[in-house]
Amino acid sequence: MRDYFYNGQVRLDWGFGNPNVTGSLIALIMLAAWMLAYLPRGWGKAGFWIALAANAVLGVFLVQTFSRGAAVAWLAGAIILMAYAPRPWPRGRLVAVVIFSVGLMLYATNLGLSDRTLHGMSGEDKSVTNRWLIYQAIPRMAWDAPEGWGHERGAEAFRQWYQPVGRTETYGRLVNSHATWLVEWPWYLRLGYGLAWAAVLLLCMPLARMRFSPALAVWVSFGLGACFTTIAHHWQLWLVPGVLFLLLLLVRFGLKAWPGRGHWKYAGAAWALAVLVWWSWALCTPSQIQLTNGVVAVHGQAPQTTVLVLGLDETVMGKFYGHRIRERCAKEPLQLCMRWTPTAAALPASDVCVVAGNVTEQVTVQDNPSLSKTIRWVLLNPDQPSSSLLKLMDVDTPPPVTIQFGSFAGGPGRYFWQALAAKHPTQIKIEEITGSGRFLRDWSRTTF
Repeated sequence: MRDYFYNGQVRLDWGFGNPNVTGSLIALIMLAAWMLAYLPRGWGKAGFWIALAANAVLGVFLVQTFSRGAAVAWLAGAIILMAYAPRPWPRGRLVAVVIFSVGLMLYATNLGLSDRTLHGMSGEDKSVTNRWLIYQAIPRMAWDAPEGWGHERGAEAFRQWYQPVGRTETYGRLVNSHATWLVEWPWYLRLGYGLAWAAVLLLCMPLARMRFSPALAVWVSFGLGACFTTIAHHWQLWLVPGVLFLLLLLVRFGLKAWPGRGHWKYAGAAWALAVLVWWSWALCTPSQIQLTNGVVAVHGQAPQTTVLVLGLDETVMGKFYGHRIRERCAKEPLQLCMRWTPTAAALPASDVCVVAGNVTEQVTVQDNPSLSKTIRWVLLNPDQPSSSLLKLMDVDTPPPVTIQFGSFAGGPGRYFWQALAAKHPTQIKIEEITGSGRFLRDWSRTTF
């Protein structure tokens, strides 16, 4: 497993492969420990000191993760705990909390977490600036894809269609659990997700008869932590907030204390306001992208030519094929469409159809009638054709086909297409790209 370092020091990780996830788990346990201070019949007094001791130990571990997001999430939860803590505060407890807080701050400063936090505010830390680039794109990504970008494809969608051209960072997810799900899911799940969070936070609000705040502190910390990294994608991180939420529901059942109708209206209105801000941000962000029925469309200037990329093979088109497509469409009257969902059947009619690598083995013309009307085909380092594609190409008068092979690319597909081109020399042309192998660097400039 990979180790992470800061200033030569190993960042603490409990097997998640990400110190930020470890830090968030520690923060949740630290906040949840304070439920011991609410134990009845005098047990709460001993519970306070146990919780404080646990926080002192876990606080050291939290600092050792060097996770700024986890520290901020813990601080937000701690503020909630302090705001709802029973008054008056006994002097002995107050002094102990102050000593704990000062000691933790001094330890964080000595270890370097404070310096890392200040560096993040300077605008020079790529960990922060890269996140901001993603956050800025999220509203528009969701708006451009009403049906959602698809499970585990949000990061790929950002890399291809929204990342600034020339940036080469790659992400497994969008460094934010909320953002990842909100762009990958369709609108009905997005709206339901927000309403679920509004309901949970409302139910976690301390009761008038019992100012029990650890549940709210934990859920706020969990939600905030999920804004900084994908902690909610780890089932282990749901255990602490989940258990506290179930305990709180049992208490509400016992006391028959539930939020009034007005409270539910306020919670719904808060989410509606958040959605309104979300849509406003999206509409103020320019975009040339639209995902409809599993097909991505990149709109150029007054498009006169429609190009369809029938699936993709990154070994031929590269990991950042979307950057090249956007560059081309931004300068020329083109509309480029790409089948994003492999099962998308409603393909648009096109002037040029581009097929790369192993996608030739998957083409089914019968299921997509618009393909038979394509004016010109371009094949990039194609593998063997499917029987459907072969029936379209190997006829008396096939459609115009341009086949590009890298000069160093081989394989049985090359020999097959060379033989087919020899059979139809006027309609099927082969171009050799000098100095290229499987990967064709300039395919977007030379194909259409």
